[in-house]
Amino acid sequence: MDLEKLRQPRKDWTILYTWIKNFAADGNMQGLLEATVNLVKEHDIKADDVAEIRVKTLSHIYRREANSPERQVPNNKYTADHSCRYVTAIAIMDRSVGPRAIFG
Repeated sequence: MDLEKLRQPRKDWTILYTWIKNFAADGNMQGLLEATVNLVKEHDIKADDVAEIRVKTLSHIYRREANSPERQVPNNKYTADHSCRYVTAIAIMDRSVGPRAIFG
């Protein structure tokens, strides 16, 4: 192993572009889910208390993850964890979005 290469500074280290997801959902929805979970916990909101949810997001995320027909009513794990509607509902019901909640 060439340890000298590890001592040389690099601008393109992959670790600089790595991040951890707190929720078992698409990366673009992590902020939405954190805000939702924080709100339901802070205000003790129950699923039965919720009549409607409105999410404001970027247009490309809306087109890809909220408006596509297969994600409006997900029928498998991939469309579920990329469905804004589904994971937001899970966040309210479970106060988290873990792997078992996504079609587990």
